[in-house]
Amino acid sequence: MKKSFILWIAMLTTCMASAQVSTWDGTWEPWTHGTGTEADPFLIENAQQLAYLAYRVNNGLDAGGGHVSNHDLHYKLMVDVNLNGSEDFQWTPIGYWSSSTDYQCFGGYFNGNSHIVSGLYINSATNRVGFFGYTNGASVEALWLNTINIYTAGDYIGGIIGCANNTNIFNCYNSGNVTANSNWNGYSGGIVGYANGTTSIINCYNSGNVTANSSSNCYSGGIVGYVYSSTITITNCHNSGCVTANNYSDTSFVGGIIGYSNSGNSTIAITNCYNIGNVTATSYYKYCGGIIGFGNSYNNTNYSYYLSTCGGNNTYGGQPMTADAMKTTEFVDILNYGTNVWTVDANNVNQCYPILSNMLYVRIIISRSEERRVGKECRS
Repeated sequence: MKKSFILWIAMLTTCMASAQVSTWDGTWEPWTHGTGTEADPFLIENAQQLAYLAYRVNNGLDAGGGHVSNHDLHYKLMVDVNLNGSEDFQWTPIGYWSSSTDYQCFGGYFNGNSHIVSGLYINSATNRVGFFGYTNGASVEALWLNTINIYTAGDYIGGIIGCANNTNIFNCYNSGNVTANSNWNGYSGGIVGYANGTTSIINCYNSGNVTANSSSNCYSGGIVGYVYSSTITITNCHNSGCVTANNYSDTSFVGGIIGYSNSGNSTIAITNCYNIGNVTATSYYKYCGGIIGFGNSYNNTNYSYYLSTCGGNNTYGGQPMTADAMKTTEFVDILNYGTNVWTVDANNVNQCYPILSNMLYVRIIISRSEERRVGKECRS
């Protein structure tokens, strides 16, 4: 069994190393294969067809009722894509929000098929910004974003999704910079900027720098910036990016996994997650946490640990442990609690601290991009 698993990883690495890359030229063209069903999804076979998805959703051409695209439509990415982004060549997010009457949401099923989208660049003043700008009742799976830069003067910015409502996100990865420069409240997240409704984020990883700069409150999280009145599940996720909020007159909320959870109606389940990125706030009032910056919700903390040399004020949960204790197989056994979710860091990708077993696929993308972000120094 073990040999078969190693062989599978080797085959996957070989196949991905020779993956085809399609470079975007700013145009769109319709897909030519697939009918949009689960068994026969629309096949996105080049960068122009990926842009076509944004065109259809943002113009309401796949509307399934109201302002949401058809929940029954399935899309599958078939190639790596270089969006070739720059100040003069920007990506238009899939789904947008201009006002309470002028918006479109992506509501279908998008399978990134473990392909990489790189070169994404957005610099705008709009709200709900990311690869997907606005989703509702959607599923996004196996989408890997590499070397992206997203900036907005609006609200709700995320690497994968700016604003996610009742959305499932699986096996997604972001290694790009996400920065909110807002004139009001700033919300930024490595995976999702703003999460609402019943939303699940599973097996996701952020290694990009996440920043919120604002003249009012700032909310910044390695995985999710802000959770509002939600039932949210975050499982098998981790962050190694630097998470920062800057506000000199008001309040900042910064967390390695979630920046801020609003409303006592929120139910948050965070399981098998960790953060190794620096969490920093520069504000008059500031709330920083390795996992959650501030949580206005019911919580029950079990099997939560932090490095004893960088704990700060840990009144609200978690047990301190030394670095030596955290690097033992005994600590891995404690974290697993009868499961196989955690494993020892045999390849020293996490400075010998335990890692999640699902990091195996992350190593492949890091190897492909020739980028070792685990344990990196913070940089802009």
